[in-house]
Amino acid sequence: MGLGSASSPVLFTITNKSAAPQTIARIFLAKRGDFVLNFTGGENPCGQGTPTLDPGESCTITPSFRPFAMGQIDGSLRVEVAGSGPVQESSAVLRGLSIACGC
Repeated sequence: MGLGSASSPVLFTITNKSAAPQTIARIFLAKRGDFVLNFTGGENPCGQGTPTLDPGESCTITPSFRPFAMGQIDGSLRVEVAGSGPVQESSAVLRGLSIACGC
């Protein structure tokens, strides 16, 4: 991936596998700038608010890689979910490689 250009987005699906409704309290990226988060991608976008997912429901987000430095860049996608108990956080590793472009 060349500097400043964006990759194709990757689809992440967030599914409520519990027996109770769950509210997505926060979706965020560690290493913002090199990774961009799109809340409107996929078939059932999560949106930028705090959606509540009933049991079995899911929503999607689509991060992409847009590097501003050369080399391998690591980040993470984090989702905080609030249900009847304490806030739970899940994360996924994001990794991109920026190379010199002979464009």
